[in-house]
Parts: sequence; C-alpha cells; structure tokens
Amino acid sequence: MHRETTFPRLREGVKLKRFDQFVLLYHFRFALHDLIDPSHALVLSLCSGAYSQREICYLFRETYGISEEEATETVASLLSYYEPFLELSDHLWPTAGQTPDPRDFVYKPLEASPDEHGEPPVPVPIGINLNLTLACNFRCRYCYQVVSVDGHGRLDLPKCLDLVDEAADWGVAYAGMTGGEPTLFPGWLNLLERILSHGMGPVFTTNGTVIGSRPELARRMREIGLREITVSLDAPTPELHHRITRSKGSFAKVVRAIRHLVEAGVRTTIKTVLTPLNAGAVGDLVDFVVDLGVAELGISYMEAGADGAPANREHRISPEQLARVREVVLGKRELYEARCAIHPPRAGECAWGESDWYPCGGLYTGMSIFPSGDVTICDKMGGLPEYSYGNVFDQGLREIWEGERFRELRRRTLDRERISADCAACSKLSVCRTGCPLDSYVASGDYLAKHPLCAGPF
Repeated sequence: MHRETTFPRLREGVKLKRFDQFVLLYHFRFALHDLIDPSHALVLSLCSGAYSQREICYLFRETYGISEEEATETVASLLSYYEPFLELSDHLWPTAGQTPDPRDFVYKPLEASPDEHGEPPVPVPIGINLNLTLACNFRCRYCYQVVSVDGHGRLDLPKCLDLVDEAADWGVAYAGMTGGEPTLFPGWLNLLERILSHGMGPVFTTNGTVIGSRPELARRMREIGLREITVSLDAPTPELHHRITRSKGSFAKVVRAIRHLVEAGVRTTIKTVLTPLNAGAVGDLVDFVVDLGVAELGISYMEAGADGAPANREHRISPEQLARVREVVLGKRELYEARCAIHPPRAGECAWGESDWYPCGGLYTGMSIFPSGDVTICDKMGGLPEYSYGNVFDQGLREIWEGERFRELRRRTLDRERISADCAACSKLSVCRTGCPLDSYVASGDYLAKHPLCAGPF
C-alpha cells in the first residue's frame, strides 16, 4: 500500500498515446504495454514527480466530482496496478519528469463497434516488427528462426523507410528491427535513424558482432537518439560461446560491442537463452556481464521455433537444472541489486491460472513483416499460408490490418467447431484466442488446440 506522501513519477521512456477508444500506455521495451481507460491515463499523466499521491487524489477528485474516499481508494489502486511503469520516492523529485498534458485525457472513450463475433477491433497495431533479413553470421543452437547465409528477400532500405513512415503516420508506437541478424541488412542504421526521428520506440536486438567491429557505430547510434538496446550473450567464455552459437572468433566482438554501447551511454540489456550447455555457467555469466556495466540481464528458456528451426531439435534443461539455476541467479540478483537488474528464468512450467494466463497478442497488437513482404502474427510463423494475411508489396499496412484475410484469421480462433472444447467453453476466449498457436502446435500438432500450459477453461 502506497503512503499518501509518496511522490510517483513515470519511468523514463514511458509514453501515453490517446486514441478514440482507449489510451495506449507503453514503454520502449516492447513487452511492457497496456490499453487503458482515459481516467487511468489522467492519473498517470499527473505522475511527474512534482505531485504527492495526496495531491493527485485531490486533482482526480475535482476532475471527476467524486468523493474523497472514492478518489483516495481509486488512485491508490491505480498506482499499485501500474507500478511497473512508475518510480516512487518519499520526497519531491529534484527534477520533474516529462509527462503529457493531463487535460488530453479528460474525455469519454468511444465504444468500439464490435464485429459479428462481438470483437471490438483495435484500430491501430501497437507495433510493427520488420524481420529485415533471415541472414545471420551465427548458427545458434537455440534459434527460433531458419536463418541462411543470404536471406535478405525482397525488403530493401527504401521499402522499409516507406513502411516506417506509413506506420508512424498511422499512429503505431513501436517498430522492431530483427532477423536473422538485423545489422547485416544494408542500411540498418539509416532505418534506425528514421524510426527514432518519428519518436517511435525501436525494438532492437543484435548479436553485436558488427557493432563490435566498428566502435564508431555505438557513438553514432547514441547520437541519433537510441536510448537502449538488447545484445545476445549466452556464455562467459569464448569456448562456450562458440559452442552455443557455432561461430568461431565472435566472442571478442560481442564483448567489445557491449563495452562500446555502455561507454556511448546506450542502456544495454543482455539477453541470455538458457540451455543444457550453459546452465552450469550462469553464475559466471552474471558476474561477467555485471562487470561490463550493463543495466539489465534477462535469462529465458529456449523456446520452440519455426518449422525447421534449430531450437526444435535441441534438448531443454531439466527441472532439477532449472531449480539450481534459479537459486544461483536469485543469489546474484541480491548481490548486484544496486548495479544491474537481473531477471531469472520463470520457476518451472506451472499451469496458468485464471489471473496469470498469457494470451498471444499477435492477433490484436502487432504485425510481423518478413523479408518476402508477407505479414503474419508472429516472427516464428513466417511461411505459413494459414497465418499470413497480406503482403506489403501489394497493400498498405492499414489496408492489410483492416482486410478480410486478417478478419478471417481472427474469426478462425473463435470458431467453436474448430477449436478445443475447453477453449470453446472458456470466458477468456475473446482475448486469449487459444493462446500461442505455435506452442499448441508443438505440443499437439494443432495450431488451434488449447495451449499446453493453460489450466482452463475459466
């Protein structure tokens, strides 16, 4: 429970974007976003560090003409719910954070016009992801893509610049750059600059080898406005790194890239994929990356991938290994709390309950564009005709998003004749849509099956 003398402030990089039917709350890290009521956005817009919780309650009460008790209870509840987007202090912040004008959120949202299945359409995707190339200079054992030496496809820089301009004009908040290895795409830095010039949040993950070979790139990326980046690193030694990535001579380049980025002032996050090969070296890896000065380290499971991807042929770690890794990482997190945010892998594959299920957002939050120009719901589902719903060389982004092929795809996930009986009976179906179709396919051979971790119906 927050005290009334708390001074809340939105974290740097958190944005509020108004739409007719909702407000988009998001951080430049793609996984952190929510569609919220304008009244919630009003409270968050007052979280500049200049007002105490008590003062925010007063302004909220006066705006909506509600009782002091109701305002106090509501604001406390909202600050608790949105705490991942906030910083809290017991004292007035020395400098106020940048927030939008609270008056922008004093409006009644329009009620969305549902389609024939009762689904209110999201008018604009939160983000687009440009799979720039399937070319990669690594052959990671855990990769969820089918990479190649030459996988650029039809996308080129002029087309990608046009897509970013179109998305920005439409109101899209994020633009991802991925692959393969995105820095092998000709003109990737120009594309990154265009994304930043529109005020869009770039979601950029790299293996670091190109940046590590040219130190001026990190400085240039910071100059054009890049605030944060994610670099993949799965081992603390060259030998283990080369064994996992199957790319000799690359470890030193990756480490140099991390050092260049940190020195340039780019907030650097390390992404580590946990496999049987590196499970025993996680403690040393944490020590190593913290000494490099990175801001954050996230350790995740090896996931299932596209048809033919290396990840589908590799063994996962055992529950016993996972328990040992979590114990080590939790200890390191406490040790390095003041220096680095460290996120251990989840505690086992427990079944989702009614309040902690994880729907696939691809059907209503984003568009994934492949080198061929095909648009699909997920980076792992390229080349599947049943999950592709347009091509950017034939149609504009908005035309694809509002088109019949995408509408039919969404209808399919609500078809009680095709989905599992459990999903058909579940109260969360309209949002969940049976969960991640790829996970379901790996577990059962059916993309529309109930998600293997779901404990529903609810």
